Amino acid sequence: MSPLRVSTSVLLLTALAACGHMPVTSLLKLSKVDFATTDPQALRAAVAVPDSLLPQRVVLRLTGRIDKGPDQREEFQLEEFADPALLDSVTGTKAGLRIATYRLTAADAARLSAFRTSLFLQKAVSGGRGELEMTIHPEACLNSPRPDGPVLATTYLKTSETGTYVALARDFDLRTIDPERDLVATAPSCPPKALEP
Repeated sequence: MSPLRVSTSVLLLTALAACGHMPVTSLLKLSKVDFATTDPQALRAAVAVPDSLLPQRVVLRLTGRIDKGPDQREEFQLEEFADPALLDSVTGTKAGLRIATYRLTAADAARLSAFRTSLFLQKAVSGGRGELEMTIHPEACLNSPRPDGPVLATTYLKTSETGTYVALARDFDLRTIDPERDLVATAPSCPPKALEP
């Protein structure tokens, strides 16, 4: 069974991280990810944002296409957890950044596996091409006065193939990544219970 072609991107505050921000070394590492065999329970995401932002809700979205058929989409809300391996994997981060790590729940890992099986069965029946787009949508709020100037963020992905966190988009400006709006200017304030001292 030939694998589905996987396109991996990350969205932060609904902003698509442009390919131009992805290091060449990351492209090489991510080319090893095989959606047919990757372990959903080993899938991890990480987001590095300035201290003025606080990630609130992180969603993994998978969109599958078989030939020219309609998009088939599943969404999984990731849970935050403390991953000691992050410190060994993510280097070169600057002071003043907040890094959070996320994973699938056991139930969602099983749901992802079922979605994957369904896509491959459809591809086998059609005998055509299959594509998969994986996007991560962390939603954040402001927990301090709105900053001036560029607001840089970095996103990471870790799979059973990569073994470490791989930078998907490094140091992209949240103010300019979306051509239609300034994502920092439109970010909501954090609710009182989410504010940190």
